[in-house]
Amino acid sequence: MKRSILVLTGYVKIRSRDFYTHHLEYADRLYLVGRGLSCLFALITVLLAFWVARRLLSETEGLIAAFLTAVIPMQATATLYAKIDSMIVLWGFIVIALCLPLWENRSRSGLAVGIAVGLAAATKYTAGIYFLLPLTLLVWTGEGKLKFLIACGIGGVLGFLIGCPVALVDFPSVWHYVHGLSKSVADPPTDYPDHRPWALGYLRVFLPFGLGYPLFITFLLSLFWIAVYGEPKERWLLIGFLLTYGVLTSPARQFIMYALPLLPYIILISARGCAIFMRKLSHVPLVGPLCISLILGATLFYSASYMRLFYFPDERVKASEWIRTHIPPGASVGIVMSFAWTPPILRSYTSPYRLIDPSENLASLEEQTKRLQALQADYFVISNFEIREALRKGYYYYPPYEASLREITERRYKKIMAFDDAHRFSPFLCPRGDPPWDWLFPSPSVDIYARRSKATALRKTPCFEIAKAVNC
Repeated sequence: MKRSILVLTGYVKIRSRDFYTHHLEYADRLYLVGRGLSCLFALITVLLAFWVARRLLSETEGLIAAFLTAVIPMQATATLYAKIDSMIVLWGFIVIALCLPLWENRSRSGLAVGIAVGLAAATKYTAGIYFLLPLTLLVWTGEGKLKFLIACGIGGVLGFLIGCPVALVDFPSVWHYVHGLSKSVADPPTDYPDHRPWALGYLRVFLPFGLGYPLFITFLLSLFWIAVYGEPKERWLLIGFLLTYGVLTSPARQFIMYALPLLPYIILISARGCAIFMRKLSHVPLVGPLCISLILGATLFYSASYMRLFYFPDERVKASEWIRTHIPPGASVGIVMSFAWTPPILRSYTSPYRLIDPSENLASLEEQTKRLQALQADYFVISNFEIREALRKGYYYYPPYEASLREITERRYKKIMAFDDAHRFSPFLCPRGDPPWDWLFPSPSVDIYARRSKATALRKTPCFEIAKAVNC
């Protein structure tokens, strides 16, 4: 309905891609609407997290869960994009909320639960994993399990068709798309090949970066406590988390945002652990609340530090400005590929430089390798995205391609400038190593190289010394 209102008022126009290319103001409006909806869904998620945690556990857990939902870096980051990812956690809490009557013996109808799971899957296929919530709940319910399962299955199909009606009119296309997705997640990993199996990689990389160390450690301790001393409701969340964790970590190709379906469990279990800790220390004035405040405050600080990268000039913008002021117009500049991490001045339609892009026309890696070997550009610009993938055996790893990049960066060209805000976080809040691939989007590092002869001449100019001092 909201989309219809926006279309009728003329604020947005649903047109072709060419239309948006020539009318960028309407493309901007679509992004604004998308981001506005993401923020709205995130706000609803915070309120629902409080309600669910209060009903399932207690009011203290509800307040902590609402705060965590608002500040956890992974969820906050998903909210910034004009994408449907911000709804994944919302659907998780909705499914949990619909399962609550079964705990209270007020209802055994699985139709509503199934519809919610189907709508979640129609929103994003990954969210369909929430079917494990009602499935594991049957461990603690009495009679009527088969009836409940049948109702859930029917509701799931109805919910998916309501959310994705194209499956009714063009099911082969939907099936082809789903089949393609299932094959793509089985592709070689985009990043972090040394962290497989992902059942361990999530613990070493994704969750520490996505949650921050303070909350991550709190969650692990809470998980252990519930496993040993937990009540049935808490162990229901524990089992749901472990099963979801096993499914999500099975594909070979991973991104940090693939872990979003875990957040409802992480939030509720962490909130429970914090509340238990405060109650255990209730005989010592202020100690429990102070410790929990430090954990929540550290999570907020880490999230705010990461969000800052979206709103301040990032390394791409800084590199773009440096290129504009220090590389003469008309010079040839080589890149590995033109994408979001390329400095804007090199991606512009009116760029003053001659851009040499080996990946042009969707060239194969073999062809790109030949073009890199023959590269004679005056300058060369590369980000850590390409370095990680090509030089660290990521998705685009190909030995001759790696050798060509090393030849450029180590022999034929000399680094003249580096933009890398590597010390953005405290080592106590997240790992010091390379963040996950999609965690780099706000501010990747950018290195600028010049051919050996040009690098020597450029280093003699005063402007280079000034820029070097500023960068340091």
